[in-house]
Amino acid sequence: MAETIGALVPTSIPSLTENADIQAALRLYHYGENFDHTNNDAGDLNPDSVAGHINDLDERVTAVETSGPGSKYTAEAGLPATIPDGYIWVDSNASLGSQPGLVAAYQTSTPSNPVLGSLWVDSTDTNALSLKVYDGSTWKVIV
Repeated sequence: MAETIGALVPTSIPSLTENADIQAALRLYHYGENFDHTNNDAGDLNPDSVAGHINDLDERVTAVETSGPGSKYTAEAGLPATIPDGYIWVDSNASLGSQPGLVAAYQTSTPSNPVLGSLWVDSTDTNALSLKVYDGSTWKVIV
């Protein structure tokens, strides 16, 4: 009779007194079901299997690598509330407004009246933008 080896992710294994095919057991563990291991279509993977989770992580890593490091710059206006977590809204005509830290100033000269945490994208060289943060006395380069 099979034994349960975990409540968090319900998993059963054969008891020590049962005969078991180790290859079949490992395939079942990896794929979560009987799966044709010659199948190359990731869309056929059980999303709750180990292979499904590995595939999902791989797709998410690829998406992050494809989007590149840092924030996105678009000409499209938006409000800070519509920007996904982890991104910074950079408006091509922005100066520091009433919410420093949420909007980065995108300009060639140092923003006037910055406060601690203000962000500035130095656009002097559009081929090598530089992100800086105001530490209360000076602008520190982030990237």
